[in-house]
Amino acid sequence: MDMATLDATKKTLLPPIEQVIDLWKRNGLKQNTTVAYAQWINRFLRDCNQQGVSPLSRLTAVKVSDFANRYARRQQISRLATQRIAHTSLCAWSIALTALDIPTVPWAEPNPPTPLLSPLLAEYSTFRHPHSNAADISITHEIKAIHAWLKFLQVRRRPLRAIRLTDVDAYLLTLRRRYAVGTVAGHLSSLRLFFRFLHRTGRLRQDLTGSIQSPPRRRVEPPRALPWAEVQKILRAVDRRTRIGLRDYAMLLLMSLYGLGSAEVVNLKLEDVHWQTGTLTIRRPKTGVAIQLPLLPAAGRALAAYLRQIRPPNAPPRSFFIRMGMPHVGFTSSAIRFAVRRYAHKAGVRAPILGGHILRHSHASRQVDQQAPPRVLSSILGHLDPESTSAYTRVAVERLRGIALPVPR
Repeated sequence: MDMATLDATKKTLLPPIEQVIDLWKRNGLKQNTTVAYAQWINRFLRDCNQQGVSPLSRLTAVKVSDFANRYARRQQISRLATQRIAHTSLCAWSIALTALDIPTVPWAEPNPPTPLLSPLLAEYSTFRHPHSNAADISITHEIKAIHAWLKFLQVRRRPLRAIRLTDVDAYLLTLRRRYAVGTVAGHLSSLRLFFRFLHRTGRLRQDLTGSIQSPPRRRVEPPRALPWAEVQKILRAVDRRTRIGLRDYAMLLLMSLYGLGSAEVVNLKLEDVHWQTGTLTIRRPKTGVAIQLPLLPAAGRALAAYLRQIRPPNAPPRSFFIRMGMPHVGFTSSAIRFAVRRYAHKAGVRAPILGGHILRHSHASRQVDQQAPPRVLSSILGHLDPESTSAYTRVAVERLRGIALPVPR
């Protein structure tokens, strides 16, 4: 393609940068950000001119990486930093062009390469799949736990054939210093499965599975929950006069009113809110089961305010809650956990552990206090095991006071 043809293509297909900047601003980008993004668009266009190619044909994640590498090499600057800002800027441009009805190649980041398993872990994975009903994601978590165990043995210079229970005890102490009891129990469960595999394949002379005991749990230890007054303080700490505050308030209100977990909020889609019927579809992350919940007035108002005033109108993801800046992406569970901690700290709410599930636990405990039937509570929380729901009765302080016997004198 000669320069005249390329210039004609730019004039007929590419909108003025002012039009793109106006769209960016309507999607929440600040003035200094739009200026920086526009600079990278100009650099990209100059590079396409030098290459003699159409910019629209090169507006992909892979081609932008090539451009960023060339630019960093010419300017003798950090390649990683250049990759990051070039990708962010040109992805935002791609989103804007799509919103302005300019045909572009769909932007898709290349999937990271799947890490290769060692021969031992690959054999274990092959062994586990036909011998269990575990989901693939569960086996993936097992392999991660086993990989950490193998690294621990490597530091101790202990070969597999010489594993002792003292090694397991030392590993247990190491885990306990870093993780909660439930997480440690999950790691040890993976070890038991791995030891059974080692014994059956002749790598361990003795089966040590039965000797690996999970750390004891105090059955009287209540779930992490806050009184409803504390939950209200957290909600009031969110500044709904700001764009981010209005979005965060809608998320935290859903978790407080319905007992949703972080993953359920992250997976909420635009089509899951049924405005005409006044219902909400929630999909359980572990079972994939979808349930219908009534759209409570307070929740409906918060969600509608977020959609009308805050959610970027040209955001391509179908996720209900997304990041405000371009490129728009869905939230992660860790982002919600940090939001809960930030607003709890602002509200002066203190708890031993503050995470994404604290509002879920608080909702469940409040429902028990209000004498909600266990079957109804199990349905709302998505529990298949009644024992999971019964744990919340341990913090139903107000309800237990009503049935307490008088102290004998």
